[in-house]
Amino acid sequence: MLLMSVDVHLYPSALAIDGQHGRAFMGGSGTGAGTGLVAVLDTRGGRVLATAPVPGTQLIALAVNDRSGTGYALSATPDPHGMRGWLTLLHPVP
Repeated sequence: MLLMSVDVHLYPSALAIDGQHGRAFMGGSGTGAGTGLVAVLDTRGGRVLATAPVPGTQLIALAVNDRSGTGYALSATPDPHGMRGWLTLLHPVP
């Protein structure tokens, strides 16, 4: 049974759930600007609470600390020497 469906305008590749705060961090390719994008959703009401760009063209993984509500995005982009990677911290959304 489908409870809800939310359009977050991205090509999804990672998901992390914060059950403590009722948040879902969903990440993927954004609008084609060469960066990834993370959307934070309210799991109780389905609203998109925030979106944030992350560096790199490929979002690899998401994680969330359910005590603090802090999200972590691991992303990368190819460069002439292989891959360049980033770890981005996402502050909790009220």
